[in-house]
Amino acid sequence: TASFSEEYTLYVVRKTAEPVTKNDLRELPALIRLIFGEKKPLSRQQAHLALENAFSYTENDLIILNYNNAFIVEEGDYADLRLLLEYANVQLLEARYYDDLLNRRLEKLFKDLGETRWGVFSVFSGKMSRISRTAMQLILETELMTDHLTSAVRVTEDVYYAQIYNRALQLFRTKAWLTRMDEKLRAMRETVELLNQEFTSRRAEILEWIIILLIAVEVVRIFL
Repeated sequence: TASFSEEYTLYVVRKTAEPVTKNDLRELPALIRLIFGEKKPLSRQQAHLALENAFSYTENDLIILNYNNAFIVEEGDYADLRLLLEYANVQLLEARYYDDLLNRRLEKLFKDLGETRWGVFSVFSGKMSRISRTAMQLILETELMTDHLTSAVRVTEDVYYAQIYNRALQLFRTKAWLTRMDEKLRAMRETVELLNQEFTSRRAEILEWIIILLIAVEVVRIFL
């Protein structure tokens, strides 16, 4: 089983000599370098990126988001911001975990499919039906597990916090992980559908041959 962890650092400044807001970032290149963990001057593009990920609610607060850290200037209580970013990180970890779990279960499922040989025994033993049910169960379980990650339930009613939260999800690429899982589940549904069609076709074909053989036996018995 894979182990997942995320390190996220908060740089918190409780008080500054002068108010620092988003509009002041252009005059603070050293601060931007700190956020990106660089010693050399950054390009205008990177500086602009920092501005896009910066938020200020009043003239006395500031938060700059990055993939693995955030810089906060807040004289008051910043517990809500910390919990918000912590929750966004937890969602990223959950998405990574479920994606890995889905990969391992898919690997086992396709291994079982690869080891199955089409024939009278496999068709009528119920093995193919069990594989199909297992696949559908896997799809349902994955959707149930990830439903809270993809639902439109609001994490916060506060518009300012919602902006920060949504930007954090973009930086963490959480939606990209969820999109990967959706693509795998869609491919799996198509595979199950083809499997069921093949199973139905093979069973009908075998039943037809059985009926033909039974008729042939009866005909032979009549003329004997």
